[in-house]
Amino acid sequence: MLFPPIDSPATGLLCIRELTLAVLSQEIIENFCYNKIIINKNKKKILVIDDDPSVLDMYLIALKSAGFEVLSAPNGKEGLKKAISKTPDLILLDILMPVMDGFSMLQKLRSENEYGKNVPVILLTNLSAGGKEDIIEKIAKTEPVNYIVKISVTPEEVVKKIKERLEKINS
Repeated sequence: MLFPPIDSPATGLLCIRELTLAVLSQEIIENFCYNKIIINKNKKKILVIDDDPSVLDMYLIALKSAGFEVLSAPNGKEGLKKAISKTPDLILLDILMPVMDGFSMLQKLRSENEYGKNVPVILLTNLSAGGKEDIIEKIAKTEPVNYIVKISVTPEEVVKKIKERLEKINS
């Protein structure tokens, strides 16, 4: 017999045992959730905005492997919404994208609120600024942290630049 009869003296012990297990289980769950929240609060949050799925995946993998919490968006419009609602610690932003390009997104973000004015941004693009004064002028106006030509760096180098920038902010 797996369970004692309802009118058995052991029924009270069984109920106490089940209640104790339920309380302990709830405590374990709460501790796990609390610890997970603490761990996630310590993780730096990076938003990657790029319309190329393969580039997006490459940076998502590299950043997650480096211990970052990673958010993503396929264009400036969705990136702006996520930046405002999720307040990442740093944004990696492509310039040439459909729907809303990186410069438009960054200008709107910078005019949105105090967070938007101060969040560090690294522009990732395949455009070379050599001989393109209009690009350099736009970069200067939007005040990104860095300008990186995607094809000239590895994902690991981008991760290194992110860490350097975040350390600079925190020191």
